[in-house]
Amino acid sequence: MTINGPAPTILALFLNTAIDQQIEKFEQENQRPPTDDEIEKIRAWTLSTVRGTVQADILKEDQGQNTCIFSTEFSLRMMADIQEYFVHHNVRNFYSVSISGYHIAEAGANPISQLAFTLANGFTYVEAYLARGMHIDDFAPNLSFFFSNGMDPEYSVMGRVARRIWATAMRFKYGANERSQKLKYHIQTSGRSLHAQEMAFNDIRTTL
Repeated sequence: MTINGPAPTILALFLNTAIDQQIEKFEQENQRPPTDDEIEKIRAWTLSTVRGTVQADILKEDQGQNTCIFSTEFSLRMMADIQEYFVHHNVRNFYSVSISGYHIAEAGANPISQLAFTLANGFTYVEAYLARGMHIDDFAPNLSFFFSNGMDPEYSVMGRVARRIWATAMRFKYGANERSQKLKYHIQTSGRSLHAQEMAFNDIRTTL
C-alpha cells in the first residue's frame, strides 16, 4: 500500500478486514458464528499469516516529497507503535515500512545519494525501534526497501551494494541473525529518466 501519513489508519482497516474475512469464512464453513475463544484464535492466526506491505516511510516524505502531516518525532513514535504491535501480535509476514529511495531520486538525488539517504533512513528506524526496547531480530525482517532504477551505470550495482552494507551493519553493529541481515527491496523504473522529446523511445530507454 502506497500510503504514508495515514498509514496507521489504513493499515488497521486492512488488518481488520483480513480478520473479518476469516471470521466470515468460519461462519460459512461451520454454519454458526465462532465463539469468543475461536475469534481470538482466528485473529491470532490471521495476523501471523497475512502478507503485504505498507509504505509508511515518513522520513522520505520530508526529504523527497515535502508532504509531512506530522512532526518527525511524532511520526517516528507512530511508526514504532506500529512495529511494536507487529512484534506483540506476531505479525511476521507483513512489511511495516517500505523504506523508499525512489521518491528521493525523483526529487533529484543521483544513485549514490539515493542509496545513502535510504540506508540512513533505514538505520534511523532501527535505532528508533531499539530505543523503544524492541529486539533487532523481532523487527528487522519486517523492514523492506524501495529503490528507483534509471539509466546511470551505478544503478546496475545499487542493489548489491545496499545488501552488503545492510548485512554488514546488521551483523557486526547490531548482532542480528541471518534473516535480519537480508535486505529485501522492490525496484521501479525512474520516471525522471523518461523524456517528452522522442517519447516513442521511452520504452527502449526503460528496457535498456
